Formats: sequence, structure tokens, C-alpha cells
Amino acid sequence: METLKGTVDHIIFHNDKNGYTVADFDVDGQMVTVVGNFEELKEGEFLKLTGFWKEHQSYGEQFQIESYALDLPTSEEGIIRYLSSGLLPGIGEKTAIEIVNHFGADTLDILDNHPDRLSEVHGMSQRGGSVVTHVKISDDTVNSPLIEKGDADVILAFEELEAYRWLPYLKEGGTIYMNTQQIMPMPVI
Repeated sequence: METLKGTVDHIIFHNDKNGYTVADFDVDGQMVTVVGNFEELKEGEFLKLTGFWKEHQSYGEQFQIESYALDLPTSEEGIIRYLSSGLLPGIGEKTAIEIVNHFGADTLDILDNHPDRLSEVHGMSQRGGSVVTHVKISDDTVNSPLIEKGDADVILAFEELEAYRWLPYLKEGGTIYMNTQQIMPMPVI
């Protein structure tokens, strides 16, 4: 058995009934065709695959997986590919490079444990307008940084209109903390 670590670049085929999948897998910048059964696979995920190489008569060399697990990249190049893969909305390649250039190999630890430090990176702090932050707290792995409508346990709003604007995100029985100050919207000049 051999082990590969890399990023799901493109899903070529997926059978919803049995999970059989054919995907392009980026291993340190080299594309590998991966085949096997995946419960749920998303482009941009970084995985550790265990399996073996086989030769398909029509499609050439493929890596047949026996098992897989979500993993995180450790090289700066891998972290850039992971961040810019589309799993994190709003972070493209340029922003990912700037983040990794600033934090280096500690980038993923910073994102998980000190996300407020992203404001240290040029271009990551909001200039004017409202700032929206989604914070997920869980004992399980958090794969998506965004909170869906109707899923927020708590909404914290510093202005009344903003509180009403984000109300659809609050789950039934959730709590909203709101400053009662009203700020009239500025006209667009």
C-alpha cells in the first residue's frame, strides 16, 4: 500500500448510489487520477489517500484508493492551494499567497486558533462599510466558515438595522444581542 497527500482538484465522475468517483488529485503540483469510493468529496479538500497504482487500458495510470481521510497540508505551497481552492469563500490565490507569506507554515494554526490575526495581512481588513464575521464553535471539525440561514445560535449586532438585516440567519429559539442605536444610512455619492 502507498500513501498520497494532496488536494482534490476536479471531480470527473461521481456515482451518487455507490460513491464511486474519478477525480484529478493535485500532489505537490502534479496531477494524479484517483479512483475509488468516496462518501462525500469536495473540490479543494486536502486528503490523505491509501491505496495502490493500477494501469487502466483506456485511461492509463490511476491510483485506486482503499481508504482516505481529511488532512491538512503542511507545506506553504500546499497551504496556498488549500486556501485558494474555493472551500473558503472570498479567498483566491492572491489573498492566499499574502496570508501564507505573512504567517508561513503557521497559517492553518492561526486560522483555527487566532483568526483575528488575519487583520495583520494587508487587504484582509474591511475598509469602510459593515464587517460581517461568522464564528463557528464546535467540538467537531468545522469545514465551512459560513453559517447558513436559520442556523445561528447567537447574533451580535452593533446597530439596530444590521440586527434586522441578519435576522434570517437566527435559528428558532436563538438569541440576538443588539445595540438600540439607530444609524441612518449614508446616501451613495
